Amino acid sequence: MSTPADILPEQLKQVCKAAGASWAATAERREEGWQLRAAHGLSAARLKVLSDWLAKRGDLKSRQPVGAAGLGVAILYAIPNADETVWLLAGANELKPASKAALQAVALGLVLPPELPPGVEQLMTVANAGLMFDEALARLRAALPAQAALLARRSGDEFRVEAIWQMPKTALGAALLPSGSPDLATLLEQPEGVRLEGDVARRVFGLPLSQARKFTHWLALPLMQGRRTAGLAVFSRATEFTEEEQAAAARAARGVTGLVRRAAAAMEALQVLERQQALEEAAGLAAHELELPELARRLQGLMLKRFPAENAELLVLSRDQKCLEPAAPARNGAQPERYPLDSTLVGAVARIGQTVRIGNFARQSQFASPRRGVAAKLAAPLTLHDQTIGVLSLESRRPDAFSAADEHALTMLARLAAGLVENVRLRNALAGRGAALLQLNELARQLNAAAGRESAAQVTAVWMAAALSADLVLVMMADDARAELVAEGVAGRRKAELPSGLRIARELGAPGEALQYGRSVLIHDAAESGDHFPVTGWEAGSALCVPLGVEGQWRGVLLAERAESHAFSAEDLDLVETAARLAQHALAGPGSARLTELAAANQNLVAELEKRKQAQVLAEERLVRSAKLAAVGEMAAGVAHELNNPLTTVSGFTELILEQMTPDSPMRADLELVLTEARRARAVVRRLLDFSRPSDVLRLPADLNDELTQALSLVHHMASTSGVEIRVSLWSELPPVRIDRNQMQQVFLNLIHNAVQAMPHGGQLTLHTAVQQQDALDFVTASVQDTGNGIRAEDLDKVFEPFFTTKPSGQGTGLGLSVSYGIVAEHGGFIDAFSEEGRGATFTVWLPVAGPGATDE
Repeated sequence: MSTPADILPEQLKQVCKAAGASWAATAERREEGWQLRAAHGLSAARLKVLSDWLAKRGDLKSRQPVGAAGLGVAILYAIPNADETVWLLAGANELKPASKAALQAVALGLVLPPELPPGVEQLMTVANAGLMFDEALARLRAALPAQAALLARRSGDEFRVEAIWQMPKTALGAALLPSGSPDLATLLEQPEGVRLEGDVARRVFGLPLSQARKFTHWLALPLMQGRRTAGLAVFSRATEFTEEEQAAAARAARGVTGLVRRAAAAMEALQVLERQQALEEAAGLAAHELELPELARRLQGLMLKRFPAENAELLVLSRDQKCLEPAAPARNGAQPERYPLDSTLVGAVARIGQTVRIGNFARQSQFASPRRGVAAKLAAPLTLHDQTIGVLSLESRRPDAFSAADEHALTMLARLAAGLVENVRLRNALAGRGAALLQLNELARQLNAAAGRESAAQVTAVWMAAALSADLVLVMMADDARAELVAEGVAGRRKAELPSGLRIARELGAPGEALQYGRSVLIHDAAESGDHFPVTGWEAGSALCVPLGVEGQWRGVLLAERAESHAFSAEDLDLVETAARLAQHALAGPGSARLTELAAANQNLVAELEKRKQAQVLAEERLVRSAKLAAVGEMAAGVAHELNNPLTTVSGFTELILEQMTPDSPMRADLELVLTEARRARAVVRRLLDFSRPSDVLRLPADLNDELTQALSLVHHMASTSGVEIRVSLWSELPPVRIDRNQMQQVFLNLIHNAVQAMPHGGQLTLHTAVQQQDALDFVTASVQDTGNGIRAEDLDKVFEPFFTTKPSGQGTGLGLSVSYGIVAEHGGFIDAFSEEGRGATFTVWLPVAGPGATDE
């Protein structure tokens, strides 16, 4: 196994660069004392000083003053490797927490933090958890003669094979699964291990061991630390294991449990960081104006990079909401596969809105394998506003390829992907509105130049055929004398197939429904619709029909058809309805009012488009921000729950030791530092949980002035002692807002506290409330303004992102504004941020006015 003793001076140089240390070295503990192995940044004289200093010491503290030792630094940091045989030493005047984490990562075999500079990746060879598992299995094999062996780590309720010897390679990474019996649970309750016969072992452990049928005797050893199982070692051979061998193996298992636990921690840390990086990469896609196929390809590439899969897909609901189809077309031009919601696994995921993991289709699923050779599948729904809009799908040929951690990670990625997909759709809808405006302007121009109703009907038909790529368009007007509809305008690729002088009864099919009820008709599948009427010589797959005229005086219809089903969208129908309002005046005949009405209609369209454009831009920004918060909130919950138990244990034991320790003990300062850091970490965990989980809320109509004033009273002393002048401008008689008072005070406390911290040398804090309108809705607003240094323009869009902070390292978690934004969003509002660098910042909370008769929630 690689250790820090193997680090070359050049790699130690990278350690110094990453951690900000003045020098670094490795030292090996031997029976005769400490021996330096490698160093960087130390002169020959200081190297001798360090060697002499080590010779006088038995144990090393993790942080000890050496200012008078002649090493050129104030503090020496010492971190052991997994076996505490080799130590990584670093000298500095003081290191930040992230720098200490970097040193610990290198020494203990943990992964490197993602924020370290480029070039440090080579140190990953030192921090190789896989080698640590191999080393643990090698030590166990040395204590117990066997013909085959494996080592599995515990991850949640699973055991994943991480090291093998004389076992099929397919066993590596597989899950040891109970097969509906309590055998595995019984085994884990016996720390001395259990001897099993071949058939029983194969039933208990499942797939990985079923492939080694030549061995008839097995020994399974839980790797226990206290009451917690860190892993499982399994040995097999053709001859029976003796009780003496079992006892020797159990002793060896106790000796390697710490190593396995550290290796498991390293792997889990790597997985957490990989999941976080995947989310960050996916969130970064929001900054690019990608079309859906390109977004799908990038997400699929990201999934293949981060998950053990051979195939990845982003599937979206079809227009008829009956199937899922790939968002990215096949590169070879093949017909895309459609997955019915009622008969496929991904369809079931979309219907129930929950992630599904299948370890082996042959034994676990009611659904057939989606394609030949696929053994395992993981699928997560894209859910937005409680509606499923698609599915992320992963497939592998290896049974049990996906773990519980993979399931959790894909669920989070799917929630973020839902926001990205909706962002694309909103942007396309906005672009479609712009194109529609140009098309409608062109139609208005042509109608203005048309001479007579028949000419206007043909102009409208040709325009519709081009705008909708329609195969057939009919502009049909009522013939009251014969109670029929007559085709006065005909266009489209298939118009030649239409019989001349087409007439139909005015009550027939979709045209009849449109005329009778004065409403539009959209037919996705003509073969399954009773509203469609067949035209002789022409077979339509889908159609839309819009009435012409005014309420109670419907004079005709606009009809468009395509050969394929599901060809028209709701946006297409909206476009034709607008065209009908323009065309109805021209089709009613000439008149002086016609041009005036056309001009007015055009102006209304322009105003409507501009209004919708502004609303869409705001909606996109808030949607993507909410998707990021939701996805990272899920990740935060998982990380926080995993950290909370060990932190509680560390704090409890440290407090117990301190109670029994004398005040002058040389270890007291170190233990007090451990307790302080553990409590700080638990505080961060609590904030992570607050950020991620919905809390019980009681929303009552309230006066926002009272809540803002109450929050101000809690920080008034801190502001005054910081030299901050407070100005309050409150709107009299604010309308009530329905809020949870505790949550809203948390929001105002965060905003006011941030504002005061932004003015360490004093300044002016202004609190202001008002009533404002946006999108024709009434809002109560509360602004918190400071005169600090402000926020850089490039950082302003990031301030609500989880873990982003402009404060110095160690002074902020980057969760305060994220939590606040989430609270306000749950109340139906939002927060605006405005800042000019050097001139302070203003944060404004927008909350909707409670309606008349507002009641408690």
